[in-house]
Amino acid sequence: MDMTWINKLQYRNFKNPFNKAALYYLKETESTMQDALKLIAGFQKMGGSPVPHGAVVMAGYQRKGRGRLSERRWHSENGKNLLFTLILRKEILEFPYFRMPLITGIIIAEALEKKYAVSTAIKWPNDLLYNNRKLAGILCETHGRHILVGVGLNCNEEFNGRNYKDTGKNRFYPVSLKDILHRDINPFNLLADILYEFKIYLRRCCSGDAAWDDQLKKRLAGINRKVRVRMGIDETGCIEAVITGIDADGALILRDREGGTVKLVSGEIELI
Repeated sequence: MDMTWINKLQYRNFKNPFNKAALYYLKETESTMQDALKLIAGFQKMGGSPVPHGAVVMAGYQRKGRGRLSERRWHSENGKNLLFTLILRKEILEFPYFRMPLITGIIIAEALEKKYAVSTAIKWPNDLLYNNRKLAGILCETHGRHILVGVGLNCNEEFNGRNYKDTGKNRFYPVSLKDILHRDINPFNLLADILYEFKIYLRRCCSGDAAWDDQLKKRLAGINRKVRVRMGIDETGCIEAVITGIDADGALILRDREGGTVKLVSGEIELI
């Protein structure tokens, strides 16, 4: 990979709120997360410097957009939605990396509230819901000196009126901003607003003024409700419990049938 490849991808009409950070745009790709890794490798070959904090890889269509688990895919119509990976530098962040999916949910929720007056809930650990329908998914990974924040947000794909078969495994059917607002959304403008909220929020984190856990609790889907919990990375264990909150590390706190406290570090929840 050389500098020519990187320069060809730069979308020069986009004003990134992160200073000196470029937007790299592809009409079609395998996944923006993979392209972000290629970008990091390209910068390393050009002298070992990290990718600028706040650089973004965006695509109109992903052939293999990934979910939190390896077998899951983010399906999206070509050119309809906001699909991107934000590249952040670890040394600039002032909080533990494992909070990033939840903090990203807070940031996107605030951006949507300010821009469209759309209120959303955060489904632990990495989804954004509107009226119990999935509006956005988040995937975060750390690689060397960088943390990658992958986001798929339904903008202009229309889901209302589609017939969905209930498989019993996922009751959070999709919804888009167009379904909600009944108009088209400009993904580039929305991305700029989300990046601005990222920049402001990360600055607040550095000053110790983020209060992320309080912001999360007021948006947490299923708080004080009974849920079905599939526990662990492979999600094989299953219990029913009530969500009572979030701890400082981002783990979900639940009360089981016997009144005991359960902390969920990884797994999946389903509202009952």
